[in-house]
Amino acid sequence: MKAALENQFFHLTFSQYVGLNQRPKFKLPSLLENIRNIGTYDAFRTELTRVPVEHEDDAVLLAGLKSKMEAIEAMRNCVAHNRRPPRRVVENYDNANPLLNQLLDDYLDQWLWREAVESNSFEADLPDEA
Repeated sequence: MKAALENQFFHLTFSQYVGLNQRPKFKLPSLLENIRNIGTYDAFRTELTRVPVEHEDDAVLLAGLKSKMEAIEAMRNCVAHNRRPPRRVVENYDNANPLLNQLLDDYLDQWLWREAVESNSFEADLPDEA
């Protein structure tokens, strides 16, 4: 998918996004490769304990998705299987949807803020035109 410039996350269901920061257990070949390629014990230990998503804002987003995505996933399942959702599923969805939107808005706002800061600093570096 990467070679075809397609979104590699397209086939993940909502509930699977939560697990993106859970590292799979090491298999013997990859463990041996790490032992061979990493020069010090401290570097090896760091690699063993490293989580896939290291940027704090990204990790916070993934952690915040769990409770909200369960309700969204329950509604998605009903829709995907052409079933009428039970009242409880609808209530949970109605409660989770605005919280999820706010979580995503807050996350995306940081990128808009960074873009604005970078844009302003770029403009400050330009020479004045007379």
